[in-house]
Amino acid sequence: MISPETLRRYPTFGGLPDTTLRAIAMVGQEKPFKAGTRLFDESGRIPPGERFSPPERAADALMVVTQGEIDLMTVLSSGKQVFLMTAVPGDLLGISSMLEPHGFLFTAVARTDGAVISLDAARLRELCDEDTRLGYQLMRQLARDLRGRLAQVVAQLAGMS
Repeated sequence: MISPETLRRYPTFGGLPDTTLRAIAMVGQEKPFKAGTRLFDESGRIPPGERFSPPERAADALMVVTQGEIDLMTVLSSGKQVFLMTAVPGDLLGISSMLEPHGFLFTAVARTDGAVISLDAARLRELCDEDTRLGYQLMRQLARDLRGRLAQVVAQLAGMS
């Protein structure tokens, strides 16, 4: 469990009632990581070395970056890894955990030491089903984040042409 006050610091959870914040805090935990750690991998193919998550697992946690920087990348069919963006404190990771089919779309590698709040996605989805205000606010935030990421990728693609 984490502190509800910790969640209140982030726009994703701002404005939610105390009872809702407490319920979300009950399904969360803080997880530190070291620079170079792969937090998750889009393909399930994690190279040898330190693992943050088991290979080939479904996206099962929505994460809020609380400290450090995390690079998001994708692997092209040629096998080339392409940098997409860097997540910083306040950014969400594991958005796929809230959207079917719950598979990671990116690879996340820690650029620096840091930490995330990891929220159990199955339980968080249940909370959203029970509390439509929470579900609506969370899905609006996820949509905003996804739109921002799409805009960044489109800008990168435009720069490549």
